[in-house]
Amino acid sequence: MSESGLSPALVIGTGLVGASVGHALTRAGVSVHLQDKSSSHARVAASRGAGTTVPPVPDEVKLVVVAVPPESLAKVIVKALATYPNATVTDVGSVKGTVLAALRKTDADLARYVGSHPMAGSQRVGPLTASPDLFVDRTWVVTPHDTSAAHAVLDVQHLAALCGARKVTMGAAHHDEAVAQVSHVPHLMSILTASHLREVPAGNLRLAGQGIRDVTRIAGSDPALWRQILTANAGAVRHELSEVAQDLSHLIGVLDQPEELERFLAMGQAGAHSLVGKHGHDPLDTVSVTVEIPDEPRALGRLFTDIGEAGFNVEDFELTHDPVREVGYLSISVEREMAEQLGQPIAAVRKLAKTMARLGNIVEIATDRFFLRAALVELGQRSKELADRNPSRTFTAAEFRDAAGSGRNVGIQILEYFDRQGLTLRKGDERAVVKDPVAVLDRSRST
Repeated sequence: MSESGLSPALVIGTGLVGASVGHALTRAGVSVHLQDKSSSHARVAASRGAGTTVPPVPDEVKLVVVAVPPESLAKVIVKALATYPNATVTDVGSVKGTVLAALRKTDADLARYVGSHPMAGSQRVGPLTASPDLFVDRTWVVTPHDTSAAHAVLDVQHLAALCGARKVTMGAAHHDEAVAQVSHVPHLMSILTASHLREVPAGNLRLAGQGIRDVTRIAGSDPALWRQILTANAGAVRHELSEVAQDLSHLIGVLDQPEELERFLAMGQAGAHSLVGKHGHDPLDTVSVTVEIPDEPRALGRLFTDIGEAGFNVEDFELTHDPVREVGYLSISVEREMAEQLGQPIAAVRKLAKTMARLGNIVEIATDRFFLRAALVELGQRSKELADRNPSRTFTAAEFRDAAGSGRNVGIQILEYFDRQGLTLRKGDERAVVKDPVAVLDRSRST
């Protein structure tokens, strides 16, 4: 099907998702008209290239995309089916079952209606945040029903393709169960964690690192919108929450049982590994490198350019910031097969690490774990200062991590590296901090 098969198209609702659909279709060559209850939203979306606010000729419209809040979906879909008699009508709502049930209670001919749901979004809202790339390589679920016309299903599948998404087809009930598991309940877990922070003293919040920010990021989403989503999918969400409650009860019961606790934690690790990889494919076998980078303009741009020129394709990356020092930690994952093509895995990873740390020399503090030599010296010096201030006690690796302000578990590996180099003083299982930080530089020159 050519792009002209969907042109002209009408997008009703120009928030983040609706305006992004407009941008993507416009870029693909489709003539897009925009409509919104808030005319200012439609004008903003149009001014940014998502389409035009000029009303279309109803009989000429080939596709209508309804992108309004969940509570308004059924009403707007019915009106669109009546107003645009030759158009396929779809919606991009997060819940499909309740919408379809409401539509079936009307007199509307639903042959031209096919539900859909792009699994993309943001905690930000409005047309100013829209992007034609919002759906690229993301899953777009198409949910035909028993009376959907074949041509209408093909139109919606073509819509997803033009937006750069990966098409998946499933029934409405199956979709709602799936989004409860992978979207709605995880969102509530973020809400619960963020809500708990209200009772945390301000002084304790200063210890918050990137992990808590990652977990609570989506908690900033619009409460009114999510109230509608969760209400519409309450049955599936309630079932999943009941299972989470059972897991939480079990966790509380095994906190003092190390072996049972570790088994529980391993289940979480297995669940994380079960998520599909990039572009919806199976997870790749990757190797990772984490290095410290300076907090300065264009540092990331230079590093990623060099990584690409070295022949590595970045499968995933994570950037975190040290809570004390003005540095960041960049963790890059590359496919192990690619590393093997470039040489032995460790050698290839070392090549990548050296590329990433082009602004300073590196030290391999653990297998596949690298750190800037100058940063090790600095941490050693700071640890010695801690020892000078606390001559009667020693520090564990975990305490070193917290006291030295490294802000990551890498602090433990750093101290273990110091241990291997004979640079720390020991007392039983406790470790004192580095006795000669200057020696770090000399000991690491051969790395």
